[in-house]
Amino acid sequence: MQNYPIAPAQPGIFVAGTNAAAVLDGQSRLITAANPARSGDTLQIFTTGLGATNPPVGTGEAAPPSSTVVLPVTVRVGGVAAPVVYQGLAPGFVGLYQVDVQIPSNVPTGDAVPLQLGTAEGQASNTVTIAISP
Repeated sequence: MQNYPIAPAQPGIFVAGTNAAAVLDGQSRLITAANPARSGDTLQIFTTGLGATNPPVGTGEAAPPSSTVVLPVTVRVGGVAAPVVYQGLAPGFVGLYQVDVQIPSNVPTGDAVPLQLGTAEGQASNTVTIAISP
């Protein structure tokens, strides 16, 4: 017999390439070194494992135009807490979560700034990187 820990949420950020985050800017373009984020930008982070939503969505069903995860999500960019403006299922997709976050002015810059999600229960996502220019 084996025991497996089960949590109501276990976030994981999708990657595009070699550990670069699957994160889009306001024009739905991938954040890369050639298209870095900037302070004040609102970014879309694509993730999995954020748990139950309101309204509930059945297995295999496309997400409604708007939903909210039951367990709040936190975001840290370069170790700095970033304001979350949306946390729910990605509208029209099956099983894909979207977290929209605004980049604070005091975030470090560079081509590989760490990005991580967390939950109120202390569950942390994988750490990925995004490019942020001054």
